[in-house]
Amino acid sequence: MTHFTRRRLWIVAVVILVGATLRVGMLAQDVRLYSDEALYATFARRVSLHGDLLLSDAPLDKPPLAILITAFSFSLFGATEFAARLLAFYASILTLAVMAGLARRLYGSYRCAVLAALLLALSPLDLAFAATAFLDPLLTLWLLLACLAASRDHWRVAGISFGLAVATKQTALAFVPLIILLGMVCSRGVSRHVVLSRLRRFAIPVLIGGIGLALWSVARAAPIDFWTLGALNNSPGRLIRANEIVPRLDRWLHLLGNVTGFAPLLVFAGLPLVLRDHRRTTLISLILATTLITALLGYWLIAFNTYDRYLHPLGPLILLLVAYGITRLQQPYQRGLTIGVMLCMLPFTAMALRGQLDIGGDHGQHEGIDKLAALLNTQSNNVSIYDYSLDWELGYYLGDSSPIHTIFEPSPEALSRAVCSKPGYFVSPAVEADAWLPQYKAHGGDATLLLDGVLRLYKLDCAF
Repeated sequence: MTHFTRRRLWIVAVVILVGATLRVGMLAQDVRLYSDEALYATFARRVSLHGDLLLSDAPLDKPPLAILITAFSFSLFGATEFAARLLAFYASILTLAVMAGLARRLYGSYRCAVLAALLLALSPLDLAFAATAFLDPLLTLWLLLACLAASRDHWRVAGISFGLAVATKQTALAFVPLIILLGMVCSRGVSRHVVLSRLRRFAIPVLIGGIGLALWSVARAAPIDFWTLGALNNSPGRLIRANEIVPRLDRWLHLLGNVTGFAPLLVFAGLPLVLRDHRRTTLISLILATTLITALLGYWLIAFNTYDRYLHPLGPLILLLVAYGITRLQQPYQRGLTIGVMLCMLPFTAMALRGQLDIGGDHGQHEGIDKLAALLNTQSNNVSIYDYSLDWELGYYLGDSSPIHTIFEPSPEALSRAVCSKPGYFVSPAVEADAWLPQYKAHGGDATLLLDGVLRLYKLDCAF
């Protein structure tokens, strides 16, 4: 190994250390679990405390891998918010190393590898999810690892990594073309026999993993399997309407800007497509760009939920193009431009560390939910707790052995009818309560505030 190579590796190691330090800062934030985070953590707690590996009666719409790993974390460290977030924390750090390796392999440049890892280390989007209980950081790690393995002609490893991605989240299936195309472009030999051999080595681990998931699903004997429930929960079944075109575009562009924080930096992602380059690297850039454009158009024009986490696996692909676009500029401008890019990103990195961005996990929406749950747990188990929007979050903080169960009510009118049949309590965010209570009282309900704050607790009675 040359001194030059060792020096570059040390630089990559320093970048990863910087990224890890920033992610420790995210892990240190005192915030509660968001809705889907709380749901996944609740499932993992059941596995950890009761050995319920099948979760047969749970409304599970995701594969089990991330839940099982989180359950292992709970078994080691206790069923806490900290333990729930460790999976994403370590996955995010490992992704930095994989990112550097992938950039080096795709574009043949240590400079690009260092810059790509640094961009990802500072990315507000990646930081916002780096210490959450969402599944997406682990999904992103497996997908990038599959791309790296395929690009190095390690197709069996690529298949294993991709199988693990599918076992984390079904949306991994959309990345099959990217993995295969990058692998084919980067590997030598294009004869029919060689191509078929690569595909076979890739497919066998994926097939074995798929069989394992199918057997687990059959063993669950759930009323509805996770594949079907996932499709029902996430497939809109329609294109967007005319009145949704501009709002959805604005939403996705806003979220896209969080990849670098300072949105104009995304312009560099287009440079590899317009500057003259070697045929191989141009083809790689086209594959990355086509994957990104296809995914973003799908998110915009198909009526999917506009969830910020959907962009998480796309963030590193965008940053690969940004990094290579910067390194493709003439040498005298690269260093100053790189410093300028970092200076543009750092304010948004700092905002992510302070929890000031509207992406990622909870940002104070559920402040005090632990105290609310503790208060409810002092009530008799035959008390009715009515709820509209806190079911998953409150269920996690009530605890696995809590006798308290919330009762969903879809409207103020339905709530007033239920309370006149059986008085009880109403838990709600303050904003929601302010909208509900006038209508609730107009339909014969009476409410007494017991706990004020971001979340409120009311004692409900029938006025008639």
